[in-house]
Amino acid sequence: MLFRSGLEAARRYPARFAVMGRMNLRDPQAPALLPAWRQQSGMLGVRLIFNSAATAPMLSDGSADWFWPAAEKAGLPVMCHAPELAPQLARIVERHPQLILILDNMGLSQSLQSAKGGNTVDLIAHTLSLAKFPNVSVKLSSVANHSHEDYPYRDINVHVRRVFDAFGPQRCHWGSDMTRALARATYRQRVTHFTEALDFLSEDDKDLVMGRSLLEWLRTRDAGAEAPDARIAQLAALPVTDFVDAGERALVFTQFTEMGTLLQSHLLEKFHLRVPFL
Repeated sequence: MLFRSGLEAARRYPARFAVMGRMNLRDPQAPALLPAWRQQSGMLGVRLIFNSAATAPMLSDGSADWFWPAAEKAGLPVMCHAPELAPQLARIVERHPQLILILDNMGLSQSLQSAKGGNTVDLIAHTLSLAKFPNVSVKLSSVANHSHEDYPYRDINVHVRRVFDAFGPQRCHWGSDMTRALARATYRQRVTHFTEALDFLSEDDKDLVMGRSLLEWLRTRDAGAEAPDARIAQLAALPVTDFVDAGERALVFTQFTEMGTLLQSHLLEKFHLRVPFL
């Protein structure tokens, strides 16, 4: 099934889809959009890219300075692709310790000359330098794209482990980066590379890296965020803990499909319970 936008998919299937939306920081209207950004149904945060001659200078020329305190105040998670710009990012997260910053693609980029030259060790070192900041996490995405070998991409695994050891399972998030290199790996291979081929990951590590850590990072670290509507408050009032503690089972009836999918999402986010929607 095709959707006109990620937000359309998130509205129709809120338990399965959500969006980190792109924002043009040079747009004069952008500051006015930020406070209500997450009120868009299915929107969880912002994704920014600083990987070109046009965008990379924004981290040091002042044109993006307005954004970081505003995002911090709003509790807005930010996914940021800024390869080789760790010093600039370090200054930002030092000034804004409550800013929720998620590094894209382990800090790697295929478009940079250093990456094309195979200088992965030094590129990863830029990423590792940010591990000391507790408000920074990292997506272990684009792994297959940066390997020079076929599945299971053994040449890149040592770098995945370096990042994992530095950030830990609570701050590492798997990502497929599927659309940028369809010929490099199938979706299943991108999953099983982590669930089967990385022997340094325990089962608990896999549970966190393959989704739970990102879910918690995006949805629970922003304690100040308002609920999107009154239906969430209704779900929060359900005595789920009482049923779980008592070992009971419950069958919940709802009149609307959207409420059922919201309930599924709520139970997964708050109680890590996967429940069928009949």
